[in-house]
Amino acid sequence: MIAVKLMVFDLDGTLADTGADLAGSVNRTLQSLGIPARPDTEILGFVGDGVRKLIERSLGDPYGTVSMRR
Repeated sequence: MIAVKLMVFDLDGTLADTGADLAGSVNRTLQSLGIPARPDTEILGFVGDGVRKLIERSLGDPYGTVSMRR
């Protein structure tokens, strides 16, 4: 038998459905900045390309249009 020294799990979306937690965290951040919360489904549509892009997309652009996933 081979001893396992390291095992990595991709929990987010693979072994656990963490979408509601992720959306809740983003909405809490938005509200702390005085920005209205967004629907969970909208935030989850911004997921991809890392946390920086998630926040940028969630904040929207300075002209008031909704950021779209690029």
